[in-house]
Amino acid sequence: MKKKIISLVVISIFLLTGFASAVEVNTKIETKSNSTLFREDLPDLTVEDIEAGCYHPNPPCPYFWAITVSATVKNQGDIAINKEFWTKFYLDGSTVDDERIGKLEPGQSKKIKVTGYYDQFDRFKKHELTVKADYGNAIEERDESNNVLTVNMRIPKNLNNNLLQKKIKNPILNIFEQLINTFYFLTF
Repeated sequence: MKKKIISLVVISIFLLTGFASAVEVNTKIETKSNSTLFREDLPDLTVEDIEAGCYHPNPPCPYFWAITVSATVKNQGDIAINKEFWTKFYLDGSTVDDERIGKLEPGQSKKIKVTGYYDQFDRFKKHELTVKADYGNAIEERDESNNVLTVNMRIPKNLNNNLLQKKIKNPILNIFEQLINTFYFLTF
């Protein structure tokens, strides 16, 4: 009788241990070559591109810069993301701002942008721009290692303000702003 009980306990432990291992194998499989295979039926966020522009905010001030950074975040996974997550923007290691993104279907991308204001900014040197999607890890993903994109670039003066959301409504200020932008563009 004791042998039967011990056998049942051993078999139960084996089955439970085997089941737990199978559940983990479905999520993530470590291989001997230190690479990781990931489960396919999860979302997967990536940052696809980064753009930036700088301008003098209104009223124009030559010593005060507005830096607008935009990025495209894509869900390249197989499952929709139905809860909010945050994307953080960095300029030379310092946070510019963050932006909330809601629902993203598989294959869907969303372009987001933020603006930061700086009194000290050298637009003629290269700057490191980094965008991190889901920086709070709110979304369980197929691959967490592809959520960050970093580029080194000189941030161009944005003559047309095409990254700017608000336009000046006063036509005299518009003309004045265009003259200042043209002057800076021609002198540098």
